[in-house]
Amino acid sequence: MKKLLMLALLLSVQTQGWATNIVRVDYQPTAAIAQKYEIALDLDTTYENPFDTSEVTIDAVFTAPSGRQIKVPAFWFLDFNRRLIRKEEKLTAAKKPDWRIRFAAQETGVYQFFISIKDKEGDTFSETFQFTSNPSTNKGFIRVDKLNSRWLSYDNGDFYLPIGHNLAWGTNQGTYDYDLWLTKMNAAKENWSRVWMNHYYNGQSLEWSQNHKSGWFHGLGIYNLQGAWKLDQIISKAEASGVYIQLVTQHHGQFSQKTNSTWDENPYNSANGGFLNNGAEFFTHPEAKELYKRKMRYTVARWGYSTSILAWELWNEVHYTDNYEQNYPNVVTWHKEMAQYLRSIDPWSHLITTSARNEDNTLWSLPELDLTQVHYYGTGYKEVLRQSHLSMQQYKKPNIIGEFGDDIYTFGTDTTGTVIHEALWATSMVGGGAMAWYWDKHIHANNLYYHWAALSAFWQNEDLRQGPIEIIEIKTKGGPKASGGARFFPGGKSWSPAKQSEFWLKSDGSIEGIANLPTLLHGSNKSHLGREIIFHLNSDNNMIFALTVGRVSSWKPGNLQLFIDDQTVPVVNETPKPPKRYEASIPAGKHKIRISNSGIDWLSIDSLEFGMPITATAGYAFTNGNMTYAWIYDRDYQKGSSPNGLLTGVEAVLPNLAGKFIVEQWNTRTGTILGSSTIISNKDLLIPVKPFSADIALKIRKTGS
Repeated sequence: MKKLLMLALLLSVQTQGWATNIVRVDYQPTAAIAQKYEIALDLDTTYENPFDTSEVTIDAVFTAPSGRQIKVPAFWFLDFNRRLIRKEEKLTAAKKPDWRIRFAAQETGVYQFFISIKDKEGDTFSETFQFTSNPSTNKGFIRVDKLNSRWLSYDNGDFYLPIGHNLAWGTNQGTYDYDLWLTKMNAAKENWSRVWMNHYYNGQSLEWSQNHKSGWFHGLGIYNLQGAWKLDQIISKAEASGVYIQLVTQHHGQFSQKTNSTWDENPYNSANGGFLNNGAEFFTHPEAKELYKRKMRYTVARWGYSTSILAWELWNEVHYTDNYEQNYPNVVTWHKEMAQYLRSIDPWSHLITTSARNEDNTLWSLPELDLTQVHYYGTGYKEVLRQSHLSMQQYKKPNIIGEFGDDIYTFGTDTTGTVIHEALWATSMVGGGAMAWYWDKHIHANNLYYHWAALSAFWQNEDLRQGPIEIIEIKTKGGPKASGGARFFPGGKSWSPAKQSEFWLKSDGSIEGIANLPTLLHGSNKSHLGREIIFHLNSDNNMIFALTVGRVSSWKPGNLQLFIDDQTVPVVNETPKPPKRYEASIPAGKHKIRISNSGIDWLSIDSLEFGMPITATAGYAFTNGNMTYAWIYDRDYQKGSSPNGLLTGVEAVLPNLAGKFIVEQWNTRTGTILGSSTIISNKDLLIPVKPFSADIALKIRKTGS
């Protein structure tokens, strides 16, 4: 039963003038642990801008059963009704606006609270109210694990392994899109996503230009209540679906004049009546900082209660904002300041992150950032994503690959989702995860959710916190030979100095440090970034070496040169017209292959092939002591098919695993066990792999010496 209290005039602490009166407080007598508890109130005073904390600040101060005090900001709220008309969501106001306070109890027992108001009339305090908090099945908020900072866990201590994909924004269908997408994710047992506060379509952000087509935006500091209501519905649906959200509060295009730019529409832009001359100034201008803090106060007030907010993500790809290299110290300082502010106003201490480059060491080292997060688009994704996870462990924080794709320019040409599938399984074999991007026109359009359903089934009830992770170099033998030999796809950073320029090809077709293989070869105008790569090999057989150039600069395209051994005259010497494939015959023996760009601007190397006779299968594995996990894949499998068909006679060798093991073999597309067997090993564990197509996964449990 609701308690509705009509309050009489409350005395102000000020000695002159009239205090603001609270004329209605509407609240429930009971609450449930870690679930939304909402209070509604009306005042007898109206404000020109109820979002301006210099005009009015309202807080509720709760006293927990333990005696701990928690201050929660109030927010201005308007409820809406929705309709879907000709594939567009239409919102109409449901009733008049009022003030709301949202709270999530973390203790059972009796809570007390009072409301404080600070405005031009002075300070006003309500009488004290109380409610009782009862147990619930909610696992609580997600934290960095107390015993192992690499992992995440719930308040109740359960292990949390993020598995999911992006849902950054909806179409004109708005929340109806999210109803559909989140229902599908729930069925696939996905538990993670990213949602952006942005102005695309009708928008689901708080601020943007008044000229926006929706008519919902009002410039800086006056918030879009329709967009906020949409986020209410999205977060509520995520709670019901078991999906935890990284809520992205800013994105690079808003403050970039070069990358995905919407700077021309930005209300901060001085050309639109704002006060910034470029996006870089956002990080230092006092008024911009104050406006962001106000926005985050409103964000915490409205959505901070939710356990389905995994983290506040301060920026999407901040490295694309204006003048980033020169502005980097200011960007770091801004992150530190804003994360500290968030921590001071967020009673539930949600995780805080951002997204930037792997090499942004100063940023990632900030103790105020709880998670590291990087994005990657390009070829070589299996190895690059794995190595990104491993390299980011230096910060001793959980790492998330927040976006990935094989091509940033398309929605994905493979309707079977091979790239998604392989990236999910490859990164899971370092105990991590990769979160795919193209959610609407690729994942949902092709109903690819089954890839996550299988992955979730494999990792269900597994707890990776049990011991230190050790990567195992799995070897495979038997089965067919790879039709393309050893094939590699560069994935190293394109616009940073190359980490490595010489590589050694092993007899099993692998190359150590392959994740550092640069995508671009630069010309004379950026020679410091790297304009040459060298491969060393020693083969028992003659082979064909091939490389494919995918793109060249449109300004002054690079010139490709290919040298074998110590030749002074190149085998290839031309400006490519991509896409173009080049081949060279390499005789048996010890050789050096040198690839360089003798032109002025860049060219891209999309793929490299060494036509050596190697097995068609390869794999990844790791162990934490008693449990070992492995994934074996067909090198020739692309876009849903392989010339190898069903692979038989394959054996996997995991070195230095001695003892008695129970081995489960899993179908990675159905998430079902193909079979289980007991194997005893004296040194190297040899596993006869069941016939499979595309790939297969293994769970290996040690049961005795």
